[in-house]
Amino acid sequence: MKARVRQKALRLIASQLIASDFSPSDLRDIGYDIRFGSLGEDLNYLLEGFYHQLSRQEEFKTAEPQDDDLFELVQRKRMTKKALFERMHQVDGFRYGGVSTDMTTREMIMHFLELAEPSQIQMLYSLLNGNDSEDPYLSGIMNRK
Repeated sequence: MKARVRQKALRLIASQLIASDFSPSDLRDIGYDIRFGSLGEDLNYLLEGFYHQLSRQEEFKTAEPQDDDLFELVQRKRMTKKALFERMHQVDGFRYGGVSTDMTTREMIMHFLELAEPSQIQMLYSLLNGNDSEDPYLSGIMNRK
């Protein structure tokens, strides 16, 4: 850890503890538990959990197409809701989870994005872009021409 980051973290933790309503004896007990007890390990566990949650959110934001991107792609391809539903069905491992053709196209896409894993979203995006060469049925049709 960089010295600057370490110093900032220590100051922030200490200032929050001092600003709290802990008594001086509570602060002494906290310091003792950090040094000799499990409070340091517990804090580490919490921070690692926050790190994984934040990194997953950032990964999703940067790596996945947004609902507007997918909606525009579906509109540009003039795809019907049934065809979109079938493409969603082609995505490996996707469970419908309430996605139906009774929804609007935008609702279908938003619901899919909420339920699907990042790899499934990429697969749908790829299928909508016409990268279906892995689908044996579509490959057979393409090879007949």
